[in-house]
Amino acid sequence: MAKVAIVTDSTACIPAEYISKYPIVVIPLHVIFGSQIYMDGVDMTTNQFYKKLVESKINPTTSQPTPDAFEKEFKRFMEEGYDVISINISSKLSGTVDSATQAKNHLATSRNALFTVATLEFLHRGGRIGSAAAFFGTTLDLKPLLELRNGRIEPVARVRTFSKAIDQMVSNFEKQVNHKKPLRLVTLHANALEDAVNLLTRLKENFEISESFVSEISPVLGTHVGPGTVGIGFMAGL
Repeated sequence: MAKVAIVTDSTACIPAEYISKYPIVVIPLHVIFGSQIYMDGVDMTTNQFYKKLVESKINPTTSQPTPDAFEKEFKRFMEEGYDVISINISSKLSGTVDSATQAKNHLATSRNALFTVATLEFLHRGGRIGSAAAFFGTTLDLKPLLELRNGRIEPVARVRTFSKAIDQMVSNFEKQVNHKKPLRLVTLHANALEDAVNLLTRLKENFEISESFVSEISPVLGTHVGPGTVGIGFMAGL
């Protein structure tokens, strides 16, 4: 059973004893009195707040946490092996949910898989080519660059040679990684070990990689992509 952590915000009003007892993190919203910004429940006690609220001539305003505040906690829990549930104040009352969503999306775009196949024949046979079929038309002898996106195989580019497909793969990989660290990756192959090793060597020469290895594509996946397939699976910033 997976470990589960909860990341919530200060409007949840969770008693301190529960926060210390369970894997729960509370991200504070902000209370603003003029030029003074206070983290909700951190920089002043509730008694201090209500006293200031009554005495101050300035009516306070509030603001949401930044996406970075959520991302930091999401990442910490994920690195510790937790599945994370984020529970926040309604989006109709605050932009806090938007900050949490931005953080989630930023982490999510840190993981991907890019690959090229020797021929589209096997994807075509198995009906796994999806929307890429229209992109490539009836020409099945191209060397395509494909991406596993939201559980579907989607087209990225189409070139005439394997070497250009690899070049395009590395270029797209660089854009998606965008200097995020740490960078972990695997080069994958279907009966094309030398190509996968050469690709990994090239990546190591051009990127700062914290962990890497070469792996063979399983027969189940190989049924659909066919021999000669080479790809990169990677995770950046986690």
